[in-house]
Amino acid sequence: MIGCLFAGAQSLLNITLPGKQNGDVTLPCWIPEPVPKNISVRWYSSKDLWLTSGAVVYKHRNHMSVQKPAPNEWNLHIKNLAQSFADVYTCHTDTNITVSIISLFIESEPKFEDGLSTGKYYTVTEGDNATMECVVSGKPEPIIEWFRWFRGNESYLEPEVDVMSPVVYAKQGEAAVLSCVVQGSPLVDVYWTDKGGNRNSTWWKYWIQTIPAGNGIPVIFINMIIRPAIISIHDYGNYTCNAKSNESHVQKGVELKKPEEKSADGSLTYN
Repeated sequence: MIGCLFAGAQSLLNITLPGKQNGDVTLPCWIPEPVPKNISVRWYSSKDLWLTSGAVVYKHRNHMSVQKPAPNEWNLHIKNLAQSFADVYTCHTDTNITVSIISLFIESEPKFEDGLSTGKYYTVTEGDNATMECVVSGKPEPIIEWFRWFRGNESYLEPEVDVMSPVVYAKQGEAAVLSCVVQGSPLVDVYWTDKGGNRNSTWWKYWIQTIPAGNGIPVIFINMIIRPAIISIHDYGNYTCNAKSNESHVQKGVELKKPEEKSADGSLTYN
């Protein structure tokens, strides 16, 4: 249960809550028992000021109600949410003690702003620089990722491999995650190999995750996880992420190392 201390030992609840368009949300406000007699609790918003007093609602009665699942709770329930309800809501006692401050934002689906982004087709002269803009709106703020891809079978995309980190540090007994991303089409095979050139497969020691990007994008993420309590001195060294097409084989390496630590005299030691 979310709550705060009352009177002198007050602990303010200050949180941000999401709400969905046309959905419902409940904003919490409660004080610990025993509840002082004749206590009155009120909800305010920065746009509309005084909204409620006790269980009585003064504004937005078709959307708002005060819910009291317990004698010490005055939760503000808002239904049929619209963007206009995005606001900062505050719950006070009549003795001017602030109990809750709730920042409510209304989620909206990511949307490409076509008028501000580069068009679907973009022509550039070989040897020139190319600048492409991608503008997306939405709440919470969308994360934008760029990929190079092709449509249907119009062209061949040479395979490329990149690693998330060229060096991964892990102590003996810890889990280690080696990650790479492969781009290309068509791809015949993608896989990890160990320092001896042997192909790594999922078994008692390794766990291989192969995750396609989806949406027609010819990108695959490949994680090789060395399971916890498995890493020994013999596992440190170089591992390779491989991608094969019918015409080429490309690869990129990751080194698994022990973390370095400085001792009291400043010299390096290894765990």
